[in-house]
Amino acid sequence: MSSPDERRTEASSPPSPETALSGRGPQNRAAEKVLGEGDSPESRQDSCGFDGRSEGIVSAISELMSSAEKPRHWEHRPKTRSRSHIDVILHEPQKPENIGAAARAMANMGLGRLIAVRPRTINKELMEATATIHAKDVLDNLVITQDLREALAPYRLVVGTTARPGSRRGSLQSPRQLAAELMSVDNQEPVVLVFGAERMGLSTADLRLCQKVVSIPTASKGTSSLNLAQAVLIVGYELLLAAGGEPKSRLNILPAQQSSLNLMYDELEDVLTGIGFLPADNSGHWLMNIKKIFNRSFLTKGECDLLMGVCRQIRWAVNNMDCLERGQKGPKREQGRKP
Repeated sequence: MSSPDERRTEASSPPSPETALSGRGPQNRAAEKVLGEGDSPESRQDSCGFDGRSEGIVSAISELMSSAEKPRHWEHRPKTRSRSHIDVILHEPQKPENIGAAARAMANMGLGRLIAVRPRTINKELMEATATIHAKDVLDNLVITQDLREALAPYRLVVGTTARPGSRRGSLQSPRQLAAELMSVDNQEPVVLVFGAERMGLSTADLRLCQKVVSIPTASKGTSSLNLAQAVLIVGYELLLAAGGEPKSRLNILPAQQSSLNLMYDELEDVLTGIGFLPADNSGHWLMNIKKIFNRSFLTKGECDLLMGVCRQIRWAVNNMDCLERGQKGPKREQGRKP
């Protein structure tokens, strides 16, 4: 199996754990595939993841709305630049549940391979419980090793993470700043994100092995510590967005022609003038304020027909108050004829 330098030219198959850390000498044999190995749990633990007249008018309007053309819209996911060359190292993780949750975060955000350096405990069932089936591939290719320097050796860029700024820790970037930098050029050079242990994070000595350091902003210094998988997810999310993964809203609608709009506006102006809402001497001027509202939404022909039906119902209701009192909901229509 190829090294991280060569992985950028490979197709899609993930490297096997036995050779994933190639190029590091005889110690490669220390890398182990986690699933199928490790301690057996003594007990399975729970997974933790992360009035009459108005009734007549309302009823008629509801009937009109049910037959109106409705715009269809959805969000689509655009193609994104690959992040499979960006791996994650968990340095001295304390809980297998956090390893599994981090694997799921990586799968969610399309990151590459997961490496655990000196994990305190390896427990297959607990990791699988928090990773779920969605991150099976990440766990299947999980690599463990005992030396951080050795794990970092094949990478072109090493990015550390910390919640504790300091003069000896150098300048810090936010995940968004880092993501913009990494995704601004279309290359597949191997990159690794290094996350420290849950309680203390990376030491100053660990950070000296990194070329860049990222810190996730929080509301206050007292709340700067994040769950390990949360931190992986946030950095991965920013990388996904920077790679072009932000959903784009797309409307599958056909705006109404001006003829349909003008007919609707004429009907609306006539009705609103008739009930005294618009002044008769300058109704067109005051109607413009209403037009501005509708013009922002690009009405379809069906929506214009709906509003014209509302106007007709209002006109009928004003001229047939006695019918409303007898329970008649509106003018009789031909069967099968749309309002």
